[in-house]
This record gives sequence, C-alpha cells and structure tokens, in this order.
Amino acid sequence: MGMKAVKFGGTSLCSAAQMKKAAEIVLADADRRVVVVSAPGKRSPEDEKITDLLYRCYEEPDDVKKACLFEKIRERFDGIISDLGLSLDLSEEYEAIQNAGVKFGGRDYFVSRGEYLCAKIFAALLKYEFLDAADGIFFHEDGSFDGRKTRTVLSALLAQREAVVIPGFYGRMPNDTIKTFPRGGSDITGAVAADAAGAYLYENFTDVSGFLLADPKIVDKPETVSIISYKELRRLSYMGASVLHEDAVFPVRRSGIPINIRNTDCPDDPGTMIVEKKKTGAGISGIAGKKGYSLIRVSKDRIGVDSAAVQSLLGIFERRQVAAYADARSVDSVGILVESRNIAGKKDYILNEICQCLEPDTIGLSEELALVCVVGEQMPPSVPAAVFCALEELGERIRFIGFGADDIVLTVGIREQAFERAVRKIYEKIGMQKIKKSAAP
Repeated sequence: MGMKAVKFGGTSLCSAAQMKKAAEIVLADADRRVVVVSAPGKRSPEDEKITDLLYRCYEEPDDVKKACLFEKIRERFDGIISDLGLSLDLSEEYEAIQNAGVKFGGRDYFVSRGEYLCAKIFAALLKYEFLDAADGIFFHEDGSFDGRKTRTVLSALLAQREAVVIPGFYGRMPNDTIKTFPRGGSDITGAVAADAAGAYLYENFTDVSGFLLADPKIVDKPETVSIISYKELRRLSYMGASVLHEDAVFPVRRSGIPINIRNTDCPDDPGTMIVEKKKTGAGISGIAGKKGYSLIRVSKDRIGVDSAAVQSLLGIFERRQVAAYADARSVDSVGILVESRNIAGKKDYILNEICQCLEPDTIGLSEELALVCVVGEQMPPSVPAAVFCALEELGERIRFIGFGADDIVLTVGIREQAFERAVRKIYEKIGMQKIKKSAAP
C-alpha cells in the first residue's frame, strides 16, 4: 500500500465544522496516513488567525492584556474541542505554554503553539498518533534548515508509525529551542514529511480548487490550471502569484513527488497537479505581474556590443547593491530594469556615476512601471501575438520586452496605471484564441 502526505491550511481547520470536513477527507482514503496541519485560520473576514493572536499575545507588554489575549486563544481551542465532542483536556498544555512564553520559551516557541495544539486536536479526532515536529524536523546553528538530519530522523519515526498528525511551521534547534520556518511554513513541513515518508503524492488542501490562471482580484472568475510544472511555478511565484513558496517545493521535487492542490470545501474537484515535466501540449499556466519597477536607459555609440562598457554599467548597480531584474540591449543602447524600492535614495548617485564612467549620449529614467508575465512551457506563437494585440487595443505603449532564457515566460513592461486593465485584456485575448482554436474545423 502506498502513502499520501496531506497538509491542511488554516482556513481548512478554522472551526470544528471545517475540521470535520478535513477529517472526512483524510479517512476517505486509507493512503492518507501522514497529515500536517496549520494553526486555525480566520472564520470570517473580521476574525483573527490563531497565529496572529499568538504574535500579539507574545509582544503585549501589559500583563493583564497578555492574559486576556491568551484566554481568547484558549477559548477558541476549547470551543473547537467542545463542538467536536472530544474528551480532550489541554489545560496542562495551556499552562506550560503560558509559563514558557513568559520565562524562557522564546517567540518562535510561543507562536508555533497554534500548530501544536491544532495537531493535538486533529490527531484525537482522527484517532491518529500525534508526532511533534520538534522530534523530527531540525535546524542548523545558523537557523538554516537541516535537511539531511531531518530526512534521516523523520523517515525512521514515520516508519515506526501507522498514521500520524504533525504540526507544521516549526522544528528544533541544536540547543533544543524551537525554530519556525517563514510564514506559510506549514507548506514546507508538509513537503518535508512527504519526502521523509516516501509518499507517492503530496496533497495540499486549501480554500481554492487549485491555481488560477490569473489573480481573481483582477480577473473575474479565472480558469483553474489543471497541471503546472515546477519551472512554471517558480516563475509565477517570483512575479507575485499566490502559489506555494519555493522552499515548499524543493523537498518533493528532489524526490519526484507530485503536489496536488485541492479544496477542502470541494474535495471532489481535481485541483491542480504540480509536476516535474508536463506531458500536455502547448498553452499557458498563468498570468502574473508586479508593480514598482524602474527602467534606466543608456544610449551611446555601440554600447550594447561593447562588453567592457556593459560590465562597467552593471558594476555600478552591483556596487550600490541594486539587483538588476533584467537588461535589454541593442547596438547603441542598454536598458536596466530594477525594482524601484531598491534605488530609493540612490537614483541621483547611480545616474551621476553612469555619466562619469560611460559618458553616454543620453540617459533616461522611466519610473512607475509594472511587469506583466505570461508563463507557459511550449508557448505557442499565438500567445505573444495576443499580448501585443491586447496592449495595442488599450493604446498602451510597451516600455520593456523580455523572453526568459528557457522560453517559458514573456514579460512586458507597461505603466503602473494600466496594470489591471492590461491583465484583464491579455486574459481576454488569450481566452478568445482558445475559443477560436476549439471552433476550427
């Protein structure tokens, strides 16, 4: 019998009703024997996540207010236990958390208790064994993740158990203190557990039925992407798409374990599969983008083919610790694209140094730019055509064009004010092309 590793996000565990749904999903498939949980999330837009309450509680200097905040956390968990009808008493756990948080536990220990307590409750509901992440997930002295030790120890622990629930988000330092991953770290724990268990699939249950082709805050009801490669995921994540953190992908990618993004509220939806290599034909996997870019253009006779001049130009940005997102070159000009926040307070120094070092014919700075990226392996020629047609219809001049070295991403730079309209129009044009293709004889 194979094994699946399953991770549930905070929205999937925000209440007793949601926990029951999650439990039904787990128990419906005997292969789901390694379960990783986040701390309970918001029950409504006005509600607070348990992790946010724990941060507030830890940082509150007033003892009376701190006690009130912790009581609120305790009532939330006790309410879930009561609504689930469990005979589970966490009084000793609450006391230990309060005492450790005040005396010596540290911030990471305190804020990780949301996952810890949630895993205790969910394990009792499933009648699975609770396995503390601190016993199987480890960090180095410098705070970096110790993948080798974790894989060895956690694999052995999982091999000795039939079915477990593991709290996400944290592990153990060499001095036995608790260390957390970055926010969203339960996704990393899930991937690490899937790898250690030798799972054939890592299911990540959340509040959406997979990845969407575009941001639903910009595009109304965008399509769900059925399959996406790790390479495509990386490009979309870098450009701000709401996808898994890169660190949550590496452990399973290394072992060739696919990820299935699923919806707790719609468990029959197939969701999105994340794989090493897609077997499907050409198409796109996402439209994403970000605002806040600036383009510095330098013109001089043959500067674009003068390697020494280009290196000198890039060296100016390097010395100022400004990362160049991309550069575009022609025979007599070079454009350097950077994030505007990285040159805040440095613009005049950079422009002056360029003038002194390169003596250009002209130098220009375009600010308040946005990048729109269309990502897809085996991207057909019709996709760039749709992008350019969309921008032409909007009357929007393209300030920057870039193609990734691996031919899976097309990036265009436009004015920030046109960003949302451009994304909607590009989505519309690409969708129309799909309709025309399906209608062709």
